[in-house]
Amino acid sequence: SVLQGNSNAGMGYLAIAPAIIFASLISVVRGYFQGIENMIPTSLSNVVEQIVKLIFGLILANYFIEFGVEYAVFGAILAVTISEFVAFIIIIINYIFTKRKKMFNENLPVTSQNLSNKSIFFSLVKYSIPATLSSLILPITAFFDSFMVINILTNNGISSVVSTSLYGISNGIVNNLISLPVIITVAVATAIVPNLSGVYANNNSEA
Repeated sequence: SVLQGNSNAGMGYLAIAPAIIFASLISVVRGYFQGIENMIPTSLSNVVEQIVKLIFGLILANYFIEFGVEYAVFGAILAVTISEFVAFIIIIINYIFTKRKKMFNENLPVTSQNLSNKSIFFSLVKYSIPATLSSLILPITAFFDSFMVINILTNNGISSVVSTSLYGISNGIVNNLISLPVIITVAVATAIVPNLSGVYANNNSEA
């Protein structure tokens, strides 16, 4: 936060850090559901996550505002971590329910069953790297923007508070509009990739 030009943002990093754990676990479970072409748990957890984030964001920001703006920001960002935790609980409940109902097709042949755990692990890593790199493009761009924009503005005589506010407008409104086509593309890809993978695995050129 100091390198970014706003040391007060450090509390935000503390508030958002646990969300990384929950977001990673959620991604794993969502991958299972997407693999069996069941998008309902993913959609449900996403909707609940956004609702919790909005409600707790407003409540916590309003509660902490009396201690200062940086504490209000801390409360709003803490709501993100809370929403990730709630989404994780929701999707885990769906997973347990699905397993009990035996909705997973466990009778399908598994081509990798004769491979060692080491081979399977490295195969997963190999295939995950392109997807991970493509997903990192926008966050990394925003990350470097946060360092450059705020520091450039403060070095030109604008206060740290105003610089942070201007960056917030750019990152919160402008970037969302720019990212809209990407969001639509990712949503469509998430829905159709399991189908395409199945068709490719079965050498079904007609489909």
